[in-house]
Amino acid sequence: MHLRHSEVYALTSAVVVSKTALWVVDPGFLPAEVDDIRHEVDRLIRRLAPRPRYLLLTHADFDHIVGVHAFPDFQVVAARAAIRRLVGRLQVAQAVDEELLIERPKQAYQPFSVTHPVGQDPIRIDSATLYPGAGHTADGLLSLLRAADGQRLLVAGDYLSALEPAHISRWSGVTATFERLAQLIGTSDRLLVGHGPATDRVGGFGRLRSDAGYLARLLGQRGDGLSQDRMMNDSLPPGPQTRTVLRYHKDNVRSLFHTIPQSAARGLAGRMAAAGRGETPEG
Repeated sequence: MHLRHSEVYALTSAVVVSKTALWVVDPGFLPAEVDDIRHEVDRLIRRLAPRPRYLLLTHADFDHIVGVHAFPDFQVVAARAAIRRLVGRLQVAQAVDEELLIERPKQAYQPFSVTHPVGQDPIRIDSATLYPGAGHTADGLLSLLRAADGQRLLVAGDYLSALEPAHISRWSGVTATFERLAQLIGTSDRLLVGHGPATDRVGGFGRLRSDAGYLARLLGQRGDGLSQDRMMNDSLPPGPQTRTVLRYHKDNVRSLFHTIPQSAARGLAGRMAAAGRGETPEG
């Protein structure tokens, strides 16, 4: 496995060789980083026996997809809901590049085809099993990859980062996603996240406990009828209270009030707390 962490957003990209396929996960942000990943891929292609090549997108936020143009020989795997977001998110990528004076090929901003769209039901592609993972966005994807050495890699996208708290735009789906994460962490050897360092199973459960505890607390307060203004100032996520953390927290509270009625919040809080303890509806 080859990991590449961007100098911008600490975006994590990965190249994973399985016994049956070659996988690239979220192919870089800065042009030099995209080139480095492409060079690593080309080195592997020269060395390995021919096998299918897959580009796995954890979701369609601009920093995760602007490198797709460098991998035209790969089949793209993404959530079906990502297809609707591509045009808008690539326009955001172009605007960010213009602001930061980043030069990249014009084709980087052109929409691309999703070869394997993942809907509401899990699917298996070669050495990977893919699951919907709504919450951070509507088009999140959780993936369990088995590397050639037998290691089971859980690719979680923008969940369970050591650098930032959970950032939720879709509360109606996030509880099921955290229940799924609890199940998958228990069957994985290593957790790869969209931003920041990877960790092992123990570290994954620790991050799950922290983020799920924070979200369960917000849901519980919503169920108790606390005001939006009070929640903005209370129940902050654990860790340093940076400007970004505070912005994420306020976004979480606003989206919670917009999507989850008070009558439903208490039950969801119990489910989220159970997920944080590693408990799932199946077990």
